[in-house]
Amino acid sequence: MPFDPADYQEWWTYTHAVYNFSIMLPEEWSVDETTASDPFMNGHVLMLHPRLQGEGTEGLLIRMTFRSTGEDNLLWPTGVGAGDFIQQGTLNVAVQPARRIFLCVPPGR
Repeated sequence: MPFDPADYQEWWTYTHAVYNFSIMLPEEWSVDETTASDPFMNGHVLMLHPRLQGEGTEGLLIRMTFRSTGEDNLLWPTGVGAGDFIQQGTLNVAVQPARRIFLCVPPGR
């Protein structure tokens, strides 16, 4: 979908200090860099959620896992390694369309 900056004027940008990617979030959302019990996942998980829970936001949470191309970290909970990222349409996040991307791995991995 075309990007219209006017749709995101009230949003803020989170930039990951190590992996240098950015995502835009509504101003009432926050990002928690999660430390997992699995040391291989530390630094590879973000939790995106509304700052305050209220009507319509109860339990609203997006867990985002990531790695660099060629990096051998497994993406929990699938435990998969290498694969291809494939775009599969969009989904709405905070009433805005977001690209939906899946990690597709060879059978048996």
